[in-house]
Amino acid sequence: MKYYTIQERTDGFGSQFQTILFTLFYCEKTNSEFLYNQIKTMEHNYDNNPEFMDKVDSLMHVKNNFGNYESFSNKSDVHVFGTHDIIGVIESDINYYINNYTTKRFKEIFWKNKNKNYFNNNKFNVSIHIRRPNIHDCRVEGVRTPNDYYLNIINDIRSKYLNNNLEFHIYSQGNLDSFKCFESNDTVLHINEDLFYTYTGLVAGNILVTSASSLSYSAALISNGIIYYLPFWHPPLNSWIICENTIV
Repeated sequence: MKYYTIQERTDGFGSQFQTILFTLFYCEKTNSEFLYNQIKTMEHNYDNNPEFMDKVDSLMHVKNNFGNYESFSNKSDVHVFGTHDIIGVIESDINYYINNYTTKRFKEIFWKNKNKNYFNNNKFNVSIHIRRPNIHDCRVEGVRTPNDYYLNIINDIRSKYLNNNLEFHIYSQGNLDSFKCFESNDTVLHINEDLFYTYTGLVAGNILVTSASSLSYSAALISNGIIYYLPFWHPPLNSWIICENTIV
């Protein structure tokens, strides 16, 4: 048996979870064993909540479902993937490593401690992630995608799914006034909400509209919904709908 884990990182949830997912899917495809390397540091704990990392573990639901790297007796037998190494391997043939077979087990694990009927509204729910700047994040890539980009997709979905009792869910950060253009009888604004509710809502959508962000990109990897993908530096799966590239 071969054993794999991922090196420690310190950046945000989406990026860290993405590399964990990539390693999980690699292990599934290669019949190898994944060992969870406990996350110790993560950005965006805005309130300095001492329970933040416990909530991260609960959200990912990896810790209690796989072996633990720290307690593994023969660490010399474990290959520790570097971040760029595992990304390079998976993205060299992303549809080979990520498909219905390799994702099925983990999707079930992710939902095992959550309500699958997340929205509980008997509607066809469309989750939309809009990456916008905040005072805790200095990265500018991905925040400049204009509102019109998302509004065009919303109107396209409205026309395609005319009889589906649609409800749109906008997940973002910032001043609520900046999102007035999205206000509608069929739209719910989730602005500055808890990361853990936001991420579950992204995964739960019947449709997920991503931004140029690892937060919604990683959610797309484990979503059972239809994915509208905004191109950026991580490649799409063959099943995703590629949207017109614009300023990101």
